[in-house]
Amino acid sequence: MNKVGGWDYNMIQDDLEIGTRLTSMGYKICASDSPIFVEVPNNFVSFYVQQTRWAMGTTEVLKNRFTYIIHSNLKFHKKIEMMLYLLQYFPIGLTFLASILLPFIPFLHLPDPLFSPLFILWLVSISLYAIIYVRSARELNISIFDSLRSLGKISAYTVAISPFILFSLIKGFLGKRTYVVTPKGKKMSVSRKYYLIVSLVMLIGILFLLGGLFLILSHYYLVGLWLLYYSSGYIFTSFSYMKE
Repeated sequence: MNKVGGWDYNMIQDDLEIGTRLTSMGYKICASDSPIFVEVPNNFVSFYVQQTRWAMGTTEVLKNRFTYIIHSNLKFHKKIEMMLYLLQYFPIGLTFLASILLPFIPFLHLPDPLFSPLFILWLVSISLYAIIYVRSARELNISIFDSLRSLGKISAYTVAISPFILFSLIKGFLGKRTYVVTPKGKKMSVSRKYYLIVSLVMLIGILFLLGGLFLILSHYYLVGLWLLYYSSGYIFTSFSYMKE
């Protein structure tokens, strides 16, 4: 630890950050089989705080430690793997941006973008992910129903915070970082800020819902159905938050 310069407490994702420095100097990092008990977010606000901070943090590491990865002695595919891991939040933000543009397709007289082999690849990918998720849950004695419900809820919450993930990615690149500790425990005070966030989530969901209906009426059936599916994550999260 001392040889690589010690722990950098100024970085949000300080564990990922020191990992890049250790790797760049030839050290190998391995996992431990020691049991560790952690408390994970159990409501929307905690999930929002954690994920937006992590999105900002991974971008901060990618920006400030990119050269450490590139100039390390790792094999090429390992370098790609590290960079892809640090880019894991970008598809969430980019999907939100692309979804905003979809309702304008009829005005531009463009073909349905989902009539593509990439759409099949997406279906196969999420199907395989769901299968692996359910199998892992079964190994922990979690029923198929509970595992699918959990998968659906976490997917909806992730979709719902897409706009804020995008904003956090931008802040991470600009260096305008903020650090908010993830609130834990059942009893927690929720500020007016989060009520406004959930209201915005509902509004975005309704707009995407209307956009999906417009696309279907404009005979863009596949992309219209996809946008309806995408809007459901926002709307579900809003109603779920009210029941927490």
